Amino acid sequence: MKNLYILSQGVAVFFGLAALLGVLWFADSLDGIRFVAGITIGISYVMVAFFPQHRLATVAVKRFVIALCTTGIFTGLFLAVIDFDFSPSPGIIFGDVLIRLLPIAALVVIVTQATRAIGDES
Repeated sequence: MKNLYILSQGVAVFFGLAALLGVLWFADSLDGIRFVAGITIGISYVMVAFFPQHRLATVAVKRFVIALCTTGIFTGLFLAVIDFDFSPSPGIIFGDVLIRLLPIAALVVIVTQATRAIGDES
């Protein structure tokens, strides 16, 4: 599971930096909610990615990582819902769906590892 955790950290860093750069690049054309959501996603993904798995030894760090991941997951799902194109013309573009779900899945893996580490201590 260590390799999956490291892969999830890499995915989180990539998409976190992409979100922050995207918000910076398109700041003048974003509305307020997408701006705040992009900053929130970027910061939570990048911060989570820099916690190595061995740092999950203390309960405070575990809870902080779980809180960051939960924030990133729900913000990512929120953005996926508000940006969903409801027009039936092109249909579902599965590449877009996968790009939105990949960083969320990476955070779910990190939360699972942190929760499992909390369960090991109890």
